[in-house]
Amino acid sequence: MIRIHVYAVTPESPPQIAQNSSHIGWDGIQQVSVDGYKCLAKNGFSFYIGRIYRSIGIPDIHGIQNIKNARAAGWTKVSGYIFPCLRNGCPRPRDQIDAAIKRVQFEGAQIDMLWISVRQNEWPADIAYNRLFILELIKRAETMGV
Repeated sequence: MIRIHVYAVTPESPPQIAQNSSHIGWDGIQQVSVDGYKCLAKNGFSFYIGRIYRSIGIPDIHGIQNIKNARAAGWTKVSGYIFPCLRNGCPRPRDQIDAAIKRVQFEGAQIDMLWISVRQNEWPADIAYNRLFILELIKRAETMGV
């Protein structure tokens, strides 16, 4: 169960979240060094979600390197996300998962969980097609043990 406590916000009193029920983390595509992750950890950040596949249909080598850098800095909660390619000519959903996971493994990175970025305004209007596309991504990831 997640409990979030919200308080009135004023310039003198910023919002507070109970420390025992929350974690601060981020996802990002900027390159961050090992020292950068150490600095983030010193400032309360404890998890990172790195992009491992880009919407242009290729693995994200910078995001994968960030995952390795976060691990090297001692982070234990590190996940990856894919931004599926939806344009004509993009690989099939299963092939996108294959490319992402195989590149993560090839680079020696380790992710705890795989997230799939689904942004409403970037998907076709065909809901049935979208559902099948997402289910194929999920099924392939499960088959690969992610």
